[in-house]
Amino acid sequence: MNIWIVTIGSSDVQLDSDTINRNKGRNEKQRSNKVWSYWYEDTKPDCYDIAFEPKQAYKDLDEYYRIEARVLGTVYESSSQEVQDEIWSYLIFPLLDSFVEKLHDPSPDAIAVLLTDQSEFFKDDNIRRKPKCPYWQDTWTLKLILARYFQDKFPDVKCEWIRLSPSGDKGLADWDYVLKLVGEKLGNLQFDGRAIENEEINTVYISHQAGTPAISSAVQFASLARFRTNVEFLVSNEYDRKTETISNSNYLRAIQLQEAI
Repeated sequence: MNIWIVTIGSSDVQLDSDTINRNKGRNEKQRSNKVWSYWYEDTKPDCYDIAFEPKQAYKDLDEYYRIEARVLGTVYESSSQEVQDEIWSYLIFPLLDSFVEKLHDPSPDAIAVLLTDQSEFFKDDNIRRKPKCPYWQDTWTLKLILARYFQDKFPDVKCEWIRLSPSGDKGLADWDYVLKLVGEKLGNLQFDGRAIENEEINTVYISHQAGTPAISSAVQFASLARFRTNVEFLVSNEYDRKTETISNSNYLRAIQLQEAI
């Protein structure tokens, strides 16, 4: 059995670049940063009327547009099927696409997707009204989009959705808390309600580049602690979109040294 454990970051789902819009025959009003206002209009009051707009990391015709993950997911899930299909036609998954290309031979038998939801941690409306609040970077509302994506890429593969939802005074930037939280989630990982034994596993592929540094680090250590020698890490180069696998040996050796102390 091969398992893919993937973290999802706030920029893993993006919108078409100006070049792609032009190649698809879209006019000025149909560009990603223009059509957004039409999709967002009905949802804007639920987002404290904040003027969220798609932006490019830098100005370039080939650069994709980015929008806060929670907002994109909320707009998509609250839209009609017709509008969802229109939004879908604009979506780009640069990092995930590179991983999927690498994993098609062999394909995973199961996928575990880690998503963030800090709605209990950021309860104060005054904090949520700040566009830079990490609350808006949460990926839990992307679940419908991601379910459609994985269904399209791996039609026969089941997905397990892992919700990282902190409460109290510990958030997803707290390294110790996140390590414990991720360790518990992966330690109790199930597919179709059944726990997976290490003896059943051939390879566990880990793609941990997305998300906060604390989550990325926690996924590395927790996956090695849980699955040991069965782990391989997927790493993608953001410039040429090429993905390679990295052996677990160096990571695992570090954990074994720590355990021996």
